[in-house]
Amino acid sequence: MKKLLDLIFFALLVSSCVSSSTQINNQTEEMSKDLLCENGKTQSPNSPEKNCLSQEELKQLEEKKRRDLLSEQRRRARMGS
Repeated sequence: MKKLLDLIFFALLVSSCVSSSTQINNQTEEMSKDLLCENGKTQSPNSPEKNCLSQEELKQLEEKKRRDLLSEQRRRARMGS
């Protein structure tokens, strides 16, 4: 009886470890799908820098660049008139 309980406990322990590692792998895959990466140049040619942004961060960065460009265009238009 004790061996049976030990066996059941061990089986549950192993199955919970396997399922949690599967969940971690799935979460890692989902996170990597959401990240957009690009290689950037650094001063050292042997170690390229990798920049990764989430889709939301990328949208925010693009929106900021767009606003900055519009602001610069307005400023130049005021100076030219």
